[in-house]
Amino acid sequence: MEYEMKVHGKIIHEQTPSIKLIRGQKNSYGFEIKVFGKDMDKVLEQLKQINDRLVEQYCRGDENE
Repeated sequence: MEYEMKVHGKIIHEQTPSIKLIRGQKNSYGFEIKVFGKDMDKVLEQLKQINDRLVEQYCRGDENE
């Protein structure tokens, strides 16, 4: 007996952004952000959005303490 297998559609593997939050001396913070994609404009926009949110959350002086 022979079997034939047909596959329809696509397998899409998307890498999600990666963020490494680094707490330094005197409660300072640093970030390592990785964003993946083929469209450079979209990658840069996503990177900016992530960076802006992290700065707002962690780098506004003593507001969050």
